[in-house]
Amino acid sequence: MRKPRFLVPNAINHVVSRANRQEMIFTDTYKKMYLAVIKAAKKKFKFNFYNFCIMDNHPHLDIQPLGTENLSKIMQWINSVFAVNYNNIHGYKGHVFYDRFKNKIINSMQQYLRTIFYIASNPVRAGIVSHPLEYQFNSVTYR
Repeated sequence: MRKPRFLVPNAINHVVSRANRQEMIFTDTYKKMYLAVIKAAKKKFKFNFYNFCIMDNHPHLDIQPLGTENLSKIMQWINSVFAVNYNNIHGYKGHVFYDRFKNKIINSMQQYLRTIFYIASNPVRAGIVSHPLEYQFNSVTYR
């Protein structure tokens, strides 16, 4: 039996969802599709979406459920809708994401600012770009 997730109402959460087998599933097309699913989720659930970076095998998101909304339900919907669409396109069955999403509650402004920097710097640490402004799929540069 898995441990219950610790959630704090109205807290900002840094969320990560890893692709199964660390596969590089997030091509530009699928990065756009994942963002479109998040946009659709905004119509279904009440949450703030502050910051993101979608890497080739995992997205980073800063999400704040509002009111009585539940982070687990929001992320389950986002990841399952993406997975169904991804599998339908490829004719696959089964898991797209390795495990449940991981979340870390952001407790202070200092931690929030560190998280923004951490997320934006992900493609730099991965050696994909030399500066966060060069990476298209993060909240620093995405249009």
